[in-house]
Amino acid sequence: VFQANGSTAESRVYQDSQDSVAGVYQEGDNQYSDVDQQITQSGVAGVAQFGSSQRSRIQQNGADNSYAGVLQAGSSNDAFISQANVGGSAESNVAGIAQDGTDNRSGIRQLSSNNIALSAQFGDLNESYIVQRSGSGLGQEAYSLQDGTENESEIIQGSQGTTTNNLATLTQVGDDNDSFITQDGSTGNFTATVTQTGNTNYSLVDQLGANNGTATVTQTGSGNFAYSYQ
Repeated sequence: VFQANGSTAESRVYQDSQDSVAGVYQEGDNQYSDVDQQITQSGVAGVAQFGSSQRSRIQQNGADNSYAGVLQAGSSNDAFISQANVGGSAESNVAGIAQDGTDNRSGIRQLSSNNIALSAQFGDLNESYIVQRSGSGLGQEAYSLQDGTENESEIIQGSQGTTTNNLATLTQVGDDNDSFITQDGSTGNFTATVTQTGNTNYSLVDQLGANNGTATVTQTGSGNFAYSYQ
């Protein structure tokens, strides 16, 4: 789907099949895109939006070995990717969101095992949320990067079930940023790494019920606060 020339456009793609590929390109103002690939295997979905006041949503429910990516350049953008185990296992998926602008919001939800989530935001007043949950979530990886001021990033991994070998890496560059990492599970082997460069930043790492949990927080600057609970 190709939509340009600054029009107020909407786009929706729905594919309920295996080995599906969907691509959406939007350039202009006040755009909306929705890609839904349910119960797919090895599906690929990509959305690129350039302009302002954009929104994007990708869902790949019940999919294994699928890839989803959203690129937004502009301001006041929203992006959401869900790879959930509705009608399938939803394992070994990769989701990525990149946003360059202001007032951006990013959300990734993955509900199974061996998934990878990546979020990168450049600008100020951004929000990034990554949730990787399941009853037996194994081998989850989450990476979040924010470059700017007054940004907030949160990563949540695990559940009360058998959850192990999860990795969370969060990097923030700038001032007045907040970071939160929660890793929950009855088994353990959690790794959380936070790097903040700037002043008046805040970091909180919670590793609940974990055996062999490792938390590393590195802050460079002044007036920073870091808390770790294990």
